Amino acid sequence: PDGACRYLEGNIRAQKRVNWVKGLLKEIDFDSRRILLFRSTVGDASAADNAIIETVSMIKAIGVNSAI
Repeated sequence: PDGACRYLEGNIRAQKRVNWVKGLLKEIDFDSRRILLFRSTVGDASAADNAIIETVSMIKAIGVNSAI
């Protein structure tokens, strides 16, 4: 959860940065879903596996950027 990062506010700051990059992607006509932030607890390998699988399937669904 927010603020539960072992680096105090690291996950909150990371989310702000991801949101900023999403804005940049929109400005250059890239799909902003190309950047994601997943949160999990230390040692939760299944959450990491699920995040990777979800990301790969989303990127496949999005396909090649039409702006290129």
